[in-house]
Amino acid sequence: MREIIPDRQKPVNLRRWSILAVVAGLVVLAAALTFYLLNDKPLQEMVSPVDLKFQSFDPKGMSKEELLRRAEVGNTFAQVFVAEHYKHGTGGFSKDPVQYFEWAHKAALAGNVWGKVESGVCFFYGTGTVKDHFSALAMFVGPARDSNDVVAQCYMGYLNSGSYGFERNDSIAFEWFRKSAAQGYAHAAAEYGRCLLLGLGVPKNAKEGVRQLSIGLNGGAVSAACLLGWAHATGEGVDKDLKEAIRFYRLAMNTGNYQGARYLARHYLNGEGVIKDDEEAAKLFKVASDAGDIEAKKSLGNLYHYGKGVVHDSGRASKLFLEVALSGDIESQRVMGSRLQQGLGVPINLTESYAWYNVCASSGDELAAKSRESLAQSLQADQVAAGQRRSRELLAEIEAKKAKK
Repeated sequence: MREIIPDRQKPVNLRRWSILAVVAGLVVLAAALTFYLLNDKPLQEMVSPVDLKFQSFDPKGMSKEELLRRAEVGNTFAQVFVAEHYKHGTGGFSKDPVQYFEWAHKAALAGNVWGKVESGVCFFYGTGTVKDHFSALAMFVGPARDSNDVVAQCYMGYLNSGSYGFERNDSIAFEWFRKSAAQGYAHAAAEYGRCLLLGLGVPKNAKEGVRQLSIGLNGGAVSAACLLGWAHATGEGVDKDLKEAIRFYRLAMNTGNYQGARYLARHYLNGEGVIKDDEEAAKLFKVASDAGDIEAKKSLGNLYHYGKGVVHDSGRASKLFLEVALSGDIESQRVMGSRLQQGLGVPINLTESYAWYNVCASSGDELAAKSRESLAQSLQADQVAAGQRRSRELLAEIEAKKAKK
């Protein structure tokens, strides 16, 4: 076996090797510093600069110009902050929806989750870009599935509700709302509660639905107010309480949800929970109608037709019914056929009347089908042909309006 030599018997250079190594290192460092000082080089040039594209930083106190410089070289953190500033008009940036979308989308394309979600919201509403629900879906699906993002999950629920160009799937919508609500997102809780209250994609559970709607409303989702009003008005999931229903409807209306005005108008029209007041009902229907509520337009049209709460005005009634008919409402399509046939608020036009009856009958309305056949007996063959051509035009116009929603 090889003999181990004790330290005290080793040569001095071996026993003091660590001290010698430190001394040698100091000599090398001193030489390097001397070289850079003699060559008039700044000390920071000894260290390679960090690429701004990947450098993390604290944006607090950073100038607009510096933040933009970092964003423009591809730093996703800077792109996010720039987008946020353009979104809200803060940090020396003017509020600019187009710039907000463009910078958020750049961050999204670099894989940033926040950028993807914000880009999805922009596509969903057409903020700073064209409204495109297919592109919105492409932005939301990753963050919703892989990052468990509550906002993306909620919007995935919306996109599966059947109102945005995709096939309606209540079960999938419900599941996305449930996942988001479970993490405390108020808007998702409101939608989750709606599904439970109405039995959409899940067995009906009105009591739990009301509880979730209340969570949503307390978290700022004012869209829950109308359904809570309806629940209290009907006794669904909670004790029937018309006064409480009225309170929720007023809350909805005062926070910009004009369905609340329509529900409240019906209570005034019928004298339920409030004194019967046709004029107040008409005012409330007009508030909702002016905001684009289709059901309110139809109800207001009826009030003008009968002169109830407003001065009788057949022309105004026909105009409202026409708007509703073009939205795809079957009953209003039949009403327009009748008004054109009789000249109620519009000039008599039998060809146009036939066209509206024909459009309505195509949806399976038996009354419209009978009226169409009865009217056809008094028309010439060329008038019937013209009515059928006009039907195709009306259907195309209706479908185009639906596609824009």
